[in-house]
Amino acid sequence: MRKQVLGPILNQNGASQVQGNTATHFIVAQGYKLTDEERYKQLEGCAFVTPMWVTAAIKNGFAHEPVYYSPDPEMIFSGMVVTSYDLSEYDEHHISGLVKDFGGMYIATLSNDVTHLVTMSAESGKFFANVNEGTMTIVARQFVEQSTKLARHLHEKWYAWPKPLLLTSKTTELISSENIQHTTYVPFGEPSIHPPSHPSDFYLKVHHSNKFNLDPKPYLAHECIYIEPALKRKLPDSMNWKKHLMAAGAQTAETYDSTKVTIAIVENRSSVTYLQASKDAKFVASCWWLTNTMWRQEFIPPFRSLLDYPSPKGMITEKSSSIIVTISGYRDITTNYYLQYLAAYCGFVYSAVLTKETNYAICASKHSKLYQPAKEMNVAVVNHIWLEECFRDWKIYPPDKDRYIYFFESKNITMEDLVGLTQIDTEQSRYWWSDQIIRPKEAKLVYKDWKEFTSKSIVDEFKKKHRSLPQQALPAEVSSNSSLVTEESRPGSSKEKRLRSVTPASTPQVNYTKRLRSSEASSEP
Repeated sequence: MRKQVLGPILNQNGASQVQGNTATHFIVAQGYKLTDEERYKQLEGCAFVTPMWVTAAIKNGFAHEPVYYSPDPEMIFSGMVVTSYDLSEYDEHHISGLVKDFGGMYIATLSNDVTHLVTMSAESGKFFANVNEGTMTIVARQFVEQSTKLARHLHEKWYAWPKPLLLTSKTTELISSENIQHTTYVPFGEPSIHPPSHPSDFYLKVHHSNKFNLDPKPYLAHECIYIEPALKRKLPDSMNWKKHLMAAGAQTAETYDSTKVTIAIVENRSSVTYLQASKDAKFVASCWWLTNTMWRQEFIPPFRSLLDYPSPKGMITEKSSSIIVTISGYRDITTNYYLQYLAAYCGFVYSAVLTKETNYAICASKHSKLYQPAKEMNVAVVNHIWLEECFRDWKIYPPDKDRYIYFFESKNITMEDLVGLTQIDTEQSRYWWSDQIIRPKEAKLVYKDWKEFTSKSIVDEFKKKHRSLPQQALPAEVSSNSSLVTEESRPGSSKEKRLRSVTPASTPQVNYTKRLRSSEASSEP
C-alpha cells in the first residue's frame, strides 16, 4: 500500500500525518530493516509498523500493539494473529512460542481479529474450514514449524485445511509451478554476464506479443522514474514501454532530480546515480525491476526480490570463479535459469554436469537426480536458499546451516516452490552506499566455462550426447567415468523436443523470478 493511498485512510480514521520527529508511528514497507537511528527512536517509544497495522485496525475497530506488525523480514509472522484448537498443552506452548518469537501475536481463544487457526485434527480442520467465512486461514501445525525452520513465510496453501497438500501423501496433485500461483517475468537488455541463450516458453510468448499492456490500471500514479541513459538504450521501443508507463500514471525524468524522482533505475551498485539516489532515500532498482513491474502491473518495492534490486558490479571474491555449482531437481526451466543468474552474479561457475570437481550440488529435494550421486562423490548438497543468501549477504556461506540442507520429506513438495522468497536485506544494502560504513569488497567479474574444469573425455561425451540441441545452458547431468546420466532432459523426451524446436538466436538478457506473494507495501520512511 503506497503512501498516496494510506494518507486519506489515516485522515478518515482520525490520524494526523506529520513530517519529521514529531510522529509517534512510522509506517514502512514490509521487509524494511531499521537503521541504528530508527532503532534508537523505537527505544524512545516510536512505533515502526507495516501497512497491515492500519488495515487490521480499521477491520477490527481497534489497533493492535505495534510490536506485532514489525517490518523486519526476519519477523515472518508479522501481522498474524494466531490461536490454536485441539492441540496438546505441550504443542500449544510450542506453537505459541514460535509465533511470538517470529513477530506474530498468539491469543488463547478464538476472536474476530484472529487471522490464523492452527489445528492438527482433521475433523477440527475440516469443521473450521467449512464454517470459516474467509476471515481466517486454518492451517496444520507444520506451517509454523517449517516456516521457522527455513526462516521464510511458506505457502499457506500447502498446510491449509480441509486438504493440506503437504500432509496428503496419496494426493495426485503435485505442488509445482502450475499449482502455486506465480508468474515468471522476462526483462530485456544486453547481457552483462554470460546468460543462458535459450529462452523460456514465457519469453517466446512475450517476445511474439512484442508489447506491454497499453491500458493498465494507474498502479504507478504519483511516481517519477529516472532511467540511466545506458539502460534506456537497451529497452526496445517496440515493446511500448514508454506508453505503458505513461498509461500507468508514471512520469519519466531525463535527468536525476532528487526533488522529483521517486524511483531510479540504475546499472549496478557502483553507479553514481545508485549512490546518490540511495542517500536521498529513493527507491533504487535494476532494469529487471522495471520490466518485471510492467509485466506484473503492480508496484512491489525493488528490495522484495533479489534481482529487482541493482546487483554488484563484480563478484564476491577472487575465489568465486573457482567454485563450481550444478543444479538438479528444479524442473521449471525458468526457475533453473533464475538460479543460474544468481550463481553467475556471485561469480560461481555453473556446470552442466556433476563431476568430482563440482563443489556444490543445488538440489530441490532428496529425490533429485543428482542428490544421491553428489553425496557419494562427497560433493556438498544444498538447496537454493544457500545460493540466494550467498548473493544477498555477499559472502560464501559454508553448506552446514540447517536451512541449507533441509528438504521436504513429501514427494508432493520440493524446494523449487520456495525460489524467489528471499529478499534484499535493506540494512546490509546501506553498506554499499553509506559514507559512514566500509563498502563491501568485490572482485572483478571473471567468466569461466565449466568445460575448463572438466576432462576432455567428459566434455566430448556431453557434446556428443547433445549435438542435436542448440547451444544453451542445459539441465545438469551426472558424470560417472565414461558415461553421462541425464538429469531432466532425456533424449526423445517432450522437453528435449521442445528445446530442439527453438532456433538459437542472440537473445537479450533474461531474468526469471517467481511472482512475489501479494502484500501491501509502502514507501521507505
